[in-house]
This record gives sequence, C-alpha cells and structure tokens, in this order.
Amino acid sequence: ALTAVFGTDLAVLRIAGTLLVGLTAALGYGLIRRVAPGIPGVVLATAAAAIAVSWTGVDLWPWALSMALVLAAILAAQRGTSRSLILAGAIVGLAALSRQDLGLYGLLAVSVSSRSLKPVAGAALILVPVGALFLLLVPIHSLFEQLVWFPLLGQREFRGLPGPSFGSLLDPSATLDWLIYWP
Repeated sequence: ALTAVFGTDLAVLRIAGTLLVGLTAALGYGLIRRVAPGIPGVVLATAAAAIAVSWTGVDLWPWALSMALVLAAILAAQRGTSRSLILAGAIVGLAALSRQDLGLYGLLAVSVSSRSLKPVAGAALILVPVGALFLLLVPIHSLFEQLVWFPLLGQREFRGLPGPSFGSLLDPSATLDWLIYWP
C-alpha cells in the first residue's frame, strides 16, 4: 500500500520503518510508564525498540509491524473492560496476519494476563474471515507449505549453510571452518 501511494523508492520503506520504531518505543513507554516514569522510561523504551533495529535495520519488516501491534494489544488489554479485551484480541489478530508466531504469543499473553477468553473472540473476528478467504482462494498444500512447513523447517533449509564434514576433523586446514560452525 505504501509503494502504491509513494512509489517504489527504498527511502519510503525506511521512513515507514523508522516511524514504526518510534511507535514501538512510544507503546513500550506506555507499558512501563508506571514503573519508570519520565526520562528514564523514555530512554529504556527507546533502547528496547532500538535493539531490534540493530538486527533488522530500519526497513519496514513484518516482525516490527507485528511487535508494535502486540504491544498495542497489551496496552489496550490493561484497561480490563470487555470492549478493550475484544479490541486487544482484534489487534493481536492483525499482528498474526503479519507474523503468526508473534500473534500467537501476543494472544497468549493477553488472554493469560486478563484471565479471559474475550481476546480470543476478538482475534477470531479478524482471523476467521481471513482464514475462510485463504481456504477459498489458496490450495491446501500451498497454505500448509507457507503457514506450517516454511516457518518451522523451510527457513533452516534455505538460510543455513552446511557445516564441515566430520572427516575434516583430522584436516588442519579445516580448523577455521570448525571454529566458525562449532559455536
């Protein structure tokens, strides 16, 4: 959606990613402001949001979007009303559309901390229609591959490099290979 409005320039995604980091820091401060008010809380929340940037950069990543949504859901759930718990579940449902793992963790956090199943109902408001649409439009084997196999096994298969063979233990020239892969 951003590229449709602003074009395909990489700067657009970096600016959006930077704004998302700021939003994550603000949401983090909203969660800790009672125990760390003022400048210390702002510094702590900003540092926590910046840690992820050191790993992923400031580009717009699904993880960063999902994390901001989960933080917003936890903040909404703190009100404790029925409406806020359903809203928190719906926000977690949106987070799950970006990253299923963070959406699940966020739903567990909100449901357990509130001791209510209302967040599950809120998440279902988002996930059930999307799931039904997926089932109608996408073949089952492709859904399984993209939602189950690839997150659990595919990333390891395609992003990892094979380690040195055990036979190379006796080869002095393979010492560097073993030092890189051993830890």
